[in-house]
Amino acid sequence: MAQLRSIQFLRGVACCAVVFLHVRFTAPIAGFEESWARLGAAGVDLFFVISGLIMATIAKPSPTRFLFDRFWRVMPLWWVVALPWLLFVPFSWETLSATLTLWPVYSEFTKPALGVGWTLSFEMLFYLTVALAVRFGWRLPLCLFGFALVGGLLFDSAIFDWTGNPIIFEFLFGVVVARLPKEERLGLPLIGLAALLFAVSPLSIYPWEVAINASVAWIRTIFWGFPAALLVYGSLCAERRFAKVPVVLGAASYSIYLTHLAVVLALDLYWPIEFALAVGAGFLVWKVVERPILRAKPQQMRGIQLRLAGWSRLLSASTMFTFRRQLDRAARCRETVDQGATHSVTRDP
Repeated sequence: MAQLRSIQFLRGVACCAVVFLHVRFTAPIAGFEESWARLGAAGVDLFFVISGLIMATIAKPSPTRFLFDRFWRVMPLWWVVALPWLLFVPFSWETLSATLTLWPVYSEFTKPALGVGWTLSFEMLFYLTVALAVRFGWRLPLCLFGFALVGGLLFDSAIFDWTGNPIIFEFLFGVVVARLPKEERLGLPLIGLAALLFAVSPLSIYPWEVAINASVAWIRTIFWGFPAALLVYGSLCAERRFAKVPVVLGAASYSIYLTHLAVVLALDLYWPIEFALAVGAGFLVWKVVERPILRAKPQQMRGIQLRLAGWSRLLSASTMFTFRRQLDRAARCRETVDQGATHSVTRDP
């Protein structure tokens, strides 16, 4: 896939928006309406749309190779940055497991020790869906998502908050954008419309608790996911206009996204200085850590394929077990409510 400068630029915009959100809440200044900083959380939704676009565009020689490439892209740097956070958060086995695996479903939806990792849990779920689509076609994963989507509306269950979350539509928006014809004349109007929709969106939807609650995540998908898709499509249509736009922050966006919280929480400086240092530290990690990790990716897949096949079977079994446990839990809760209602009616004169 040839590098799209517009998409690299938007990746930089998305990570800087998230950094701005966290910097402005830890280093506010007088005279600024702090609620506007919440719009920075929409950078996550922009990331999701871009991810869907990229996954629909890149070559996928086999499901195993695709999963391994995605694993190597995400997990090594994640472990390097996230594992030290376990020393600074209250210990629980759920948090430890979520940090090591990015699997978020336990008694409730659990964030890793490094809080921004909740978004990577959705990324990894989408990658697994793409691998299924490569192997079996899109019908199977779409049917599974539809089943989970209904489950998220009917049950208060962590597994459905993850697998049936409407925010997954944002990845699918990116897949659709990848298939649309690109008309240069649509570029600037679509970008302007997206900016307008972001500006008038309700800022109260920024907490991550909204995004991981399947029953209300529709709001965020509509107000931020759809404008993000328009922004990505408009930028692709206007690709030629990005010919001289710097895109280096897009290349370093993953490192910036993972590392900025450490800088923001460690410092107490004037907010533009904190912002610059957070972005600069992430850029340094990209140069010194992330790029060498990516260059060290093994090219031989035979042994890796066998290990990934074993992990895939284990993941499938774990998913089915979690589904059953969550459904049994929901059924027990409903039975308890029904019994309580029956007793109440019997006592009623």
